[in-house]
Amino acid sequence: MAIEKVAYASSGRNNENEPFTVIVESIIGEVFVHVQDFENEEDANALRIRVEAKGEINLEHWAYCRTVYGSKAYIAHNLEQAQIERELEEDYNCEVDREIEVDCCDDNYDCYQATA
Repeated sequence: MAIEKVAYASSGRNNENEPFTVIVESIIGEVFVHVQDFENEEDANALRIRVEAKGEINLEHWAYCRTVYGSKAYIAHNLEQAQIERELEEDYNCEVDREIEVDCCDDNYDCYQATA
């Protein structure tokens, strides 16, 4: 995956023993963190330099974190989420229709007329 930005950071707790992690942002705005934390800043920085020079990452070694607000990935994720919600709503409506059909049949109505 092609990347746009790469950085490393500690947890920010002002503790010398806190591990460092390497963070990348893809060109479409997805943020990933390296699956391995580093005990020292030099190792984290060495990975940052390698990734920056290569300009891409192997997703087998990175965990998805989030999308950047307003990025292409953020917009795509929100469109996908909206589609999922629409499909869930449609499935719910179909379930309601099936329940109505069953209710009509249980009340000895002509099911074909009641659901047509």
